[in-house]
Amino acid sequence: MGSIGMPKADDRPILGLIASEMNIHRAPGDIGNRRTFDFPVIQTEIKGALLASMVTDEEHDDEMVDAFVEAGNRLIDQGAVGLVTSCGFWAISQKKISQRLSVPVATSSLLQVPLIRTIIRPDQGIGILTFDKERLNFNHLRAVGLHDTSNIYISGPPTEGKMKHTLRDGIPYDLAALTAEVVETAKQLIKEQPHIGAILLECTQFPPFANAVQNATGLPVWDVTTLAKWFYAGLVSRPQPVMTKEEVLDAAAVRPRSQRELMEKPIRQ
Repeated sequence: MGSIGMPKADDRPILGLIASEMNIHRAPGDIGNRRTFDFPVIQTEIKGALLASMVTDEEHDDEMVDAFVEAGNRLIDQGAVGLVTSCGFWAISQKKISQRLSVPVATSSLLQVPLIRTIIRPDQGIGILTFDKERLNFNHLRAVGLHDTSNIYISGPPTEGKMKHTLRDGIPYDLAALTAEVVETAKQLIKEQPHIGAILLECTQFPPFANAVQNATGLPVWDVTTLAKWFYAGLVSRPQPVMTKEEVLDAAAVRPRSQRELMEKPIRQ
């Protein structure tokens, strides 16, 4: 357990990261890399949380949820004002987890899918890139509030590809090869479903490739780091700059209304 965010001298409120016990390299952009965020983050691990126990197509069992809550409470005791996780598959247990912790919890980048569905055109689809396309299913999406799963397309790297061997078997981390594999996965999905209008990266190890995916597809890309930055911005509101002299003068000016504006129907008080 340790700090992965800003130096200890940073006195801003802290975001807590609940991670697995997996021994993996975390490149810049990964949620577990200390350079990914410009705000303070502390991390702790869930005892017993390994790949097979987290990446599941059904709700996590009570023992695993208890371990998550215990880890969350450790971070809350250290001052965390909100919690995020290092695996998007926790989405399926979002409600069960959030009701047991005293601060807001954002379990997965999948929480952004309902919003993405709203802001792209109704006829466009959403492509979701996941670590395991065999296990990620619509139950994960329903658990985060998406009940209309039409035009949602799930894909992921090959079963025996670089990503699977890196996370599952612990082979050396090859950034270039991993980037190429995830980009090719995205391009193939777009080729199969050309009406896709946005991409969501489920896996918390995928954000280092987000820029390459966007450059290759020309589409907006969201991931767990975009979620964490939005989440923290709401948890910790930042004060606005003091008004300049010009702004003070502008604020003091009387702004006459036109005849057309005066004729508009009054706003009900």
